[in-house]
Amino acid sequence: MILLIPIAAYAIERTGKKWTHAVYVYYLAGMMIPFQVYMIPLFKEMKTFGLYGTLTAPILIYISGSVGMGVLLFTSFIRGIPVEIEEAARDRRSL
Repeated sequence: MILLIPIAAYAIERTGKKWTHAVYVYYLAGMMIPFQVYMIPLFKEMKTFGLYGTLTAPILIYISGSVGMGVLLFTSFIRGIPVEIEEAARDRRSL
């Protein structure tokens, strides 16, 4: 997740295509659903996969629950960085 969230946030912010906005809204929609709504189906799914009672289950739950917040924070951070700085770095690299 350490690599996935910044890459997704950069692509969402700097691409400027319509589908990236839809992906951003999808990530944010995942944050708007309270945990109590999907808690019982989640535990049933963990039991089905044989992860109930293991340490892997809460790790997966916490990781999947933090992706939306991470994308929101990184997208806001990247939005604050001017595009000119990236262009200057790109021009400097070509020298």
